[in-house]
Amino acid sequence: MKRQTCSDCKRPIKFCYCSHIEQVKNKTEIIILQHPLECKHPFNTARICEKTFDNCNVLVGEDFNTHLELQEILSQKKCALLFKRQDSLRPNPVQNRNNIECLIVIDGNWKKAKKIYYLNTFLHDLPLIEIESNYPMNYQIRRYPKKGHYATVEAITYALTEQEGTDFTVALKAFQYMAAVQSNLMASKL
Repeated sequence: MKRQTCSDCKRPIKFCYCSHIEQVKNKTEIIILQHPLECKHPFNTARICEKTFDNCNVLVGEDFNTHLELQEILSQKKCALLFKRQDSLRPNPVQNRNNIECLIVIDGNWKKAKKIYYLNTFLHDLPLIEIESNYPMNYQIRRYPKKGHYATVEAITYALTEQEGTDFTVALKAFQYMAAVQSNLMASKL
């Protein structure tokens, strides 16, 4: 018999985090480019972002070069890419964050995120925003490639905090609940 899942968060009813969602008003638009396999992952934090941030849209796919809605936004707004710097990417860092109207965020494991980055050459022209790497990493249920790589909801929360000068950490409430529940389950199986 298949487990019942919440229609909103897609988690098993017993582990639903919907009651922990805190709605957050953000001025900066967020567009998440999500790898198709990531949207089915049980620890999908882009779903938390979509439910938490007022001004957030998730687009699922790998190649967004001809995505009309996205291309229109890119042509009309001052956009930046929230992405962890790699030497081979030679990014163009943002000089003045106050001008940024829209953050583009890639959601997927590091290998999938790099694939989306390389497939979508328009991303290479966007100024790059990196967040400070001294924020806590609370996502112990999945592996990070190295320090400073955060779950999507963490990265967006910290970037918005730096961008808008407001503490957005309340946006992590559902995420922290989900991570704590999963960590407890994993510990109980040892």
